[in-house]
Amino acid sequence: MRLLLIIFCCSFLSQTVLAHGGVAIEDDMCVLKAGPYLMHFTGFQPEQTQSEEFCEDIPNVGSAIIVLDYIDKQLRDMTIDFRIIEDVNDIGNYATIDDLGSETDIERNTVYYLPSKLRRSGSFSVKYNFTEPGRFIGMVKVDDIPNGKEYISVFPFGVGYGLGVTGFNPSRMWFTILLVSGGLLMWYTVKKQEKERKEKQQAS
Repeated sequence: MRLLLIIFCCSFLSQTVLAHGGVAIEDDMCVLKAGPYLMHFTGFQPEQTQSEEFCEDIPNVGSAIIVLDYIDKQLRDMTIDFRIIEDVNDIGNYATIDDLGSETDIERNTVYYLPSKLRRSGSFSVKYNFTEPGRFIGMVKVDDIPNGKEYISVFPFGVGYGLGVTGFNPSRMWFTILLVSGGLLMWYTVKKQEKERKEKQQAS
């Protein structure tokens, strides 16, 4: 029973807790969603961790490479731009486009910008040198020009906190505590019912 509870908790955490912003961890992949379209997000710091991959948070200060691969082929026919925005307002792990302020605010707080263009190869990468720890927000804008639609996805991330997959988030910590507590309560209830059943059998 304990093993079943542990498996349940771990599987639930891997699908729900390890996700924030526009990025979700599914089947060992970091997936970014822009409207109905999906991209695969991967990060590297080859100068520090060689070929080790990370998802969302960048563990060390320094040069980092972010790679976005198009999962949906339709994206190859759309123009896409990408920017890294400093989280000057400490928005947190669940930022939305509405939290970033006006276009002027976004431009002012942008530390890196990759211009919009068609990328028929189905992927692109950016390299940026983070000189100090901090919180940032990645922003991907997809222009579906033929259909006259625009899709924007934002994903917050931390830099330099030594966390390879997801950053520290108090709300996430409390959620984990509640989840584990619920599992322990369930285990205690089952054990109590088993004890009562045995006592009844012995009494009869």
